[in-house]
Amino acid sequence: MSIAMPGTKCYISRMQRVLLTFCLMAAFAAWHTQKAKPEKPVYNPGNDVTPPQAIFTPEPDYSADARRGKFKGVVVVSGYVGTDGRFHDAKVARSIGDAALDAKVLNSVKTWKFRPCTKNGTPVNCTMNMEVAINLD
Repeated sequence: MSIAMPGTKCYISRMQRVLLTFCLMAAFAAWHTQKAKPEKPVYNPGNDVTPPQAIFTPEPDYSADARRGKFKGVVVVSGYVGTDGRFHDAKVARSIGDAALDAKVLNSVKTWKFRPCTKNGTPVNCTMNMEVAINLD
């Protein structure tokens, strides 16, 4: 493949094309997965902001390996509850020590539903740290 530029020619080898394609794909994936900031401010519960109330909190789907390992502990997940009642920007704040279990907890938390925080009767975004207990005895 050649790239025609005024007065010169530049040849790109097959390996360079592969690397360029890989870099472009990685850049697109990074751009595509960036989290959008919430349109409205994110409040801390307290004072005139009521905390969210859990409506639907299914247990994470633990793997057979995790069950055999009989893990016990607490995973702390941080993020915010949006006005839509969903948990956003979920990140593990404190791990149980098993990345696969942490991932299962994060995937589960993303499906949870809440009654959103309110400020003066209006739903608002609010920060939240959740403790998800794991007891696989």
